[in-house]
Amino acid sequence: CNELYLVYQPKFHAKSASFNNVEALIRWNHPSKGIISPGIFIPILERHPLIFDVTDWIIYTVCKQLNTWRDKGLKIDIVSINIPGTYVTNERLKETLVDAVSKYNIHPNQIELEITETSYVGNIEEAIQAVLQFRKLGFLVAIDDFGTGVSSLSYLKMLAVTTLKIDKSFVDGIPHSEKDSEIIKGIISLASSLRLNVVIEGVE
Repeated sequence: CNELYLVYQPKFHAKSASFNNVEALIRWNHPSKGIISPGIFIPILERHPLIFDVTDWIIYTVCKQLNTWRDKGLKIDIVSINIPGTYVTNERLKETLVDAVSKYNIHPNQIELEITETSYVGNIEEAIQAVLQFRKLGFLVAIDDFGTGVSSLSYLKMLAVTTLKIDKSFVDGIPHSEKDSEIIKGIISLASSLRLNVVIEGVE
């Protein structure tokens, strides 16, 4: 992992324009090719068991960074981490999370696990139990790319998630697309009624 590093993208609050939450994003600085796009290397990693090792490294690195920020007096409340679909229901993930927050004295509610719809649609029962375990341990859970799956609403009521992250594809058409605007309004209204947080991708 010497060539890998993390950057932290802020999540701005719509009303105050302030931020205390960030998302951890992995980057690769190749010794001869320079910066490699995540769009190239992440899909390759996701087809290889090595993605588990990389995800573990991200989790430990994030917890260490939170510890450093706290020591420096910087207030970052929550860091979001993308979790590969094949790893969501793996017992190893829970063990890694528990060990990492313990090692760096981080409260679990400072870590938000982002899972995509496609990662739980394949095995909904196992996904429900996995998310429930994460929530019982104190971790936050977000559904990433919400709106792109075919079974969002039927499964949403069963998953103990805390956040909906609206896919960027709905944002690209705003304000020119009335349909995209109405879809986002509907998702925000739904999330509000279910007392869920909403993150909208691609606003920048």
